[in-house]
Amino acid sequence: MGKMTIAIDLQVGGKAYKSDIEWQNGDLEIRSVIDFIDRMADQDGITPEALTHSTLRFMTSMGWRSDPIDYEVQKMAVLYTVLQWPMPDRPGAIYNYTASEDIEATLMVRDASVTVHVKGK
Repeated sequence: MGKMTIAIDLQVGGKAYKSDIEWQNGDLEIRSVIDFIDRMADQDGITPEALTHSTLRFMTSMGWRSDPIDYEVQKMAVLYTVLQWPMPDRPGAIYNYTASEDIEATLMVRDASVTVHVKGK
């Protein structure tokens, strides 16, 4: 089982928000995140990236929501974005590696731009 540590650094429309999360994961947990976001996006008739990126941009105004359902959507959006990002110097996305190693990532949102800086251990 792997561990993912994510530093969240959001700056949108002059507002900023920073937070950190840690997530223990295996193949089942990874698949659960991907399926969750895919289902939500399909229900809304948008792409998973449109759903996750808009959720991340709105976090600068809201922070982590206290409502458990809203919080779950936010957390899944963060995880999905990082999991789908290409792994530096290796083929494929991060989700291919995180179940078997520890991953440290920084998720940065700057207005319309989303980037992930990552290193595996």
